Amino acid sequence: MKIQRFMRFLGIIAGGAIAFAQAAPAAASNAHFVANDGVDTNSCGASDHPCRSISQAIENASNGDTVWVRAGMYGDLNNDGRFDAPGEEHPSNGPINCMICIFKNGVQVLSVYGPAVTIINGGDTALAGAAVAVALEADGAVLGTVDNGFTIKGGGFVGVEVRHGAYSKVIGNIVENGIAGSTCVGPVYITDNIVSHSAGIGYQVIGEDNCPNAGPIYLTNNVASDVNGPGFTLASIDIVRFVGNVSRRNVVGANIITVAPIGGVTGVISNSAFIANRGAGIQFSEGGATVTGNTILGNQGPGISVSVTNPRSITLHNNNIYGNDISQAPANCGVLNNSAVVIDAKKNFWGSATGPGSDPADNAGPGSGCDLGHSSTVVTPFATTHFPVSP
Repeated sequence: MKIQRFMRFLGIIAGGAIAFAQAAPAAASNAHFVANDGVDTNSCGASDHPCRSISQAIENASNGDTVWVRAGMYGDLNNDGRFDAPGEEHPSNGPINCMICIFKNGVQVLSVYGPAVTIINGGDTALAGAAVAVALEADGAVLGTVDNGFTIKGGGFVGVEVRHGAYSKVIGNIVENGIAGSTCVGPVYITDNIVSHSAGIGYQVIGEDNCPNAGPIYLTNNVASDVNGPGFTLASIDIVRFVGNVSRRNVVGANIITVAPIGGVTGVISNSAFIANRGAGIQFSEGGATVTGNTILGNQGPGISVSVTNPRSITLHNNNIYGNDISQAPANCGVLNNSAVVIDAKKNFWGSATGPGSDPADNAGPGSGCDLGHSSTVVTPFATTHFPVSP
C-alpha cells in the first residue's frame, strides 16, 4: 500500500531503529562504493577504499556499472554553493547543468540503506551554474530502487531531471524540488517517489521538440504533497501512462497540457487520487485524456476543471468525484466545463445515489451551472455507489 511505502521512505521502522544491519551489497568488479569516510581519487570505489563523492564514483565507473552509496550526506557539504571543498560533487555545464550527472549508459546509482539516511544536498546549485541536483542523461541510467533511493534536497530548478536517455528510471526517492522528465527515443520510468514541499513543480513531464516517435513516460505510484504549484504537470507528451499516483494539498492536483492521442493511443490517467488540493483536482489547460478509476475528493476548486483552447477528446469514466469546489464559484462543481467541448462524464459516482446535484453530491452537466458558454457535459448514466479508492 502507498501509505506503507510513505512510512518506509521516511525511515519510520518498527521499534524506531534504522536497520543498518541489513546486508550491504557484495563487492564486485562492476560495483563502486561511496561513503562519508571515503576519499576521492581516480581509482577509488572499492568496498574498502570508497569514494567521497558520487560524481567521482560515476567518473570512475564504466557503462553498466553500479554505484552504491552508503549512509550520510553528499553534495554541497558546507552549503556555500561553490563545490570546491574536498569530497564535494563535480557540477557539469553539459546538456543539463547538473550537480551530479549520470552520463554513462546503464549506470545505476543506488543507496545501500535507503532514503531516510542517505541525503543528497543540492544546496543553492544555481551559484555553481547547475540548475539540477541530479540529472540522468544517458540510456538506461537509474537513480534508486524502491528500497535504495535517496532524499534529495535543494537544487536550482528541480531536484531530479531525466533527459535524452531511453529506459531511464527514477525510483524510490524523496525529492524537495521536484522531478522533471522528457524522452525522445524510448520509455522513461518515474515510480515510487515522493515530492514534498517543492517551491514550484512536483512532477513535470515534457515532450522534447522534433521527436515524433517519443516513447512513453510512465508515472506510477508516486506522491506529490504540499507543492507550491501543480502536483503533476503533463505537458506536450504524446503518450503518458499515469497510474496509481497521489496528489494532495498542492496548488492544483494535476495540470494537463496536451496529453495527445497519437496513432489511436490516448493518454490515460487512472487509479490515482487527487485529494484536498487548493485548486482543482485535475485541470485541463489544453488537450485531452481518458480519466478513469480515480478518486477526486475534497479539493477547494472543482474536481475537474476544463478550459482548453485546443480541444481534444476528454473522457471521464468510473471515478469518484465529490466533496469538491469548496471555495470557488459556481459552487459545488464536480466538473466545471468552460471549453466549448462535449465531455463524456458517464458512469461516475458524484456523492449520491441520485447522481449529480447539491451537497453531499457534486454537480455537473445540464442545468448545473457548471457548463459555461457553449460547453456540454454528459453525466448520465451515472454510478449509484462508490468505486473502490485507488491507490
